[in-house]
Amino acid sequence: YQTSESNSDSVTGLYYNDLWLNETRLLSVPDSVATRKNCRQSSEPDQPFAYCLPKSVDYGIALLGIQDTNGETFRMTLEMPSWTEPDYGKEDGINASPVPFTVNATISGLTSGTQYTTLRFDSYTTLPNSNFLNGPYTKQWTFTASSSTHHLYQFDTFLSNSTIFYRTVRA
Repeated sequence: YQTSESNSDSVTGLYYNDLWLNETRLLSVPDSVATRKNCRQSSEPDQPFAYCLPKSVDYGIALLGIQDTNGETFRMTLEMPSWTEPDYGKEDGINASPVPFTVNATISGLTSGTQYTTLRFDSYTTLPNSNFLNGPYTKQWTFTASSSTHHLYQFDTFLSNSTIFYRTVRA
């Protein structure tokens, strides 16, 4: 993110959520670019961690959205039981175990009286970008819509360190 260049107080940085506090934070550049050795903890008393952008590493992530070449899928939002998860990373030695997350979903854009199927895929490597019903899904939930939205309550459970993909299509 970069503010207007015409503003003498412009800030360049990265907005992020750290899962410690339920708020969006800003790492300013160049102040937060450092080696791990030189990275310093924030002066905020409620923020116990030091965050820096790696000085000698360049990388990026592109979020391209759902790959659906035939326009088969319907909008689906998940409701997670928590916005936090156990710290299972090896770098700080806490090694907490992942916990089960049981989720709810809302699917929208549906036609009343039409049958739909929600599919679960357990890996991005096997997630198709079309013909989802013929793909290697691991679970399925079929329902008939009674309105333009449908709710699936506590329909699936997975560990908090998992990456799970859902697609809802006409059955």
